[in-house]
Amino acid sequence: MDQQKNIGGIIIAIVLTAVIIGGGVYLWQKNQREKDMRESAESLNKQLQSQLTDLQGQANQPKEDAVTPVNNNLISSGGEDEEIIEDDPYAGWETYTNSHYGFKVKHPPKYKTVMDNYGWPNALVHFIEKSGAQSYRAEIEAWDNKNDFKDTYSTSPPFITQAGGKYITINYAAASDEDDVREEWADIISTFIMITSE
Repeated sequence: MDQQKNIGGIIIAIVLTAVIIGGGVYLWQKNQREKDMRESAESLNKQLQSQLTDLQGQANQPKEDAVTPVNNNLISSGGEDEEIIEDDPYAGWETYTNSHYGFKVKHPPKYKTVMDNYGWPNALVHFIEKSGAQSYRAEIEAWDNKNDFKDTYSTSPPFITQAGGKYITINYAAASDEDDVREEWADIISTFIMITSE
């Protein structure tokens, strides 16, 4: 009988110990989750505050860049009574103009331009397809030194020139089977011209 009381006491002690340990683990995990959630919320708040500050700074800067539709059918007079009409292969394309660095470049209307330097500190403008693409197709960036692009991306840009004391690059993303994209961006790059301040 004493042996049964001892076994019963041991079982009760084991159950009580398990309940206490289980309760302690539960409370510790609950506190950890709450702590992790607080830290995540604080981190997200800091990121959002940073983005808000960046956006407010951009909103307070004077607007330098513009996108305007262009229709450049060239009409010239070959003589007094004769008109020669040449079709512009880029008729109907839009023009991105950057007056700060003094250049402009034409692009098909399927692209919209996005001013976003969050994560792209050198970006002047990004090009994204209006069809609902999830990532930028191309970007124009300004660099202090000629090799900064290569140092950053470990490759040479498809286009680089000097403007406004900076090196301006155009870079685009194309998969190995997207020859049409490479041809399209070669055409876009060919429209790049420097402009003079008015």
